[in-house]
Amino acid sequence: MSARQLAEDYLAHYFKTVFEAAGLLWISDNAAEMGVIVDALHEMVRDEIRAHAENAPHLYADGSTG
Repeated sequence: MSARQLAEDYLAHYFKTVFEAAGLLWISDNAAEMGVIVDALHEMVRDEIRAHAENAPHLYADGSTG
């Protein structure tokens, strides 16, 4: 199982638990939307890594930075 699928499954499990505890109906569309949440989180992390990489000094093999 991929990390993405595992994340979706965990989110679906916990959201379903909260829905049922609140007396709400859990439908299959809700589970499908977990992929949207995982995609958004993945994109956010990727953007943060890129922003950091663009602003961080580069360390070269000789120990200098640039």
